[in-house]
Amino acid sequence: MVPETADTAQPAAASSPSAPLAGWRVLVARPAGRGDDLVTLVRDAGGSPLHVPLIATTPVTSAPLRAALDALADGGFSWVALTSAAAVSALQAAARAADRPFRIAPSTRIAAVGTATAAALRGAGLPVHLLPGTAGSAATLAASWPMEPPGLRVLLPCSDRATPTLADALRATGHDVTTVVVYRTEILPVPEPLARDLADGRIDVVLLTSPSTVQALAGTVIAPGTRLVAIGQPTAHAARAAGRVLAAVAVEPSARGMVDALIGLRGAEADMHHATADMRGAATTSTTGMKEL
Repeated sequence: MVPETADTAQPAAASSPSAPLAGWRVLVARPAGRGDDLVTLVRDAGGSPLHVPLIATTPVTSAPLRAALDALADGGFSWVALTSAAAVSALQAAARAADRPFRIAPSTRIAAVGTATAAALRGAGLPVHLLPGTAGSAATLAASWPMEPPGLRVLLPCSDRATPTLADALRATGHDVTTVVVYRTEILPVPEPLARDLADGRIDVVLLTSPSTVQALAGTVIAPGTRLVAIGQPTAHAARAAGRVLAAVAVEPSARGMVDALIGLRGAEADMHHATADMRGAATTSTTGMKEL
């Protein structure tokens, strides 16, 4: 079993058998300091969250990033598009490292992917001018981008592992896109106790919160009965490409969306169990009746 630590031991609070996720042990692999919302929601639904970070994010300081911060403050970009809450935090950290306030000029419009990113922006006192529908991803942001004259300057702060989906789509429409790495993602080794729990089926659910999480679990044996749930389509695509079978994909790429997907999955499994039991009961009754005849 995974040793209990301040970060990993998260028992369900006053869980009752009727709680939606009662009895489920749920792995949260988000970076340290970024899984609290998911842990709380799982616990509140009656599950037992196990927070073991399998990736780490580190803010970057660089000359291109400092130049981007200057341009953002001075209105040098028509748009800035952020695809994760981590990118918002990294921009704030870069501004602090440069001993300057984090500022985006009022003339610059802000696009976000996912409600978590939008919440991070609003928490920083910034507006959100463009937010795709529930299935948020770089692809859906590109598809919902407004039709505008070409040549607009667009800033894309991103991870060192980001795909070029959004940048390529915007460049294809003639915009002047600047990508700047604002944080790096490190894959952490799977602790041996966790690897044993996963292989032995002692984890009921693994929450895949990013393609990097999928990569972190590459080569790790996961028992067939363990349910894998992806936060959105990019993560689902990465999981399937890695040969993983998914039990569910969140409609909304957020902590709330993942827990909603879990609760829906639990309900579907319960319905199937009851239907199977009813069929067996009907078959038994039919067999008994035939014997009496």
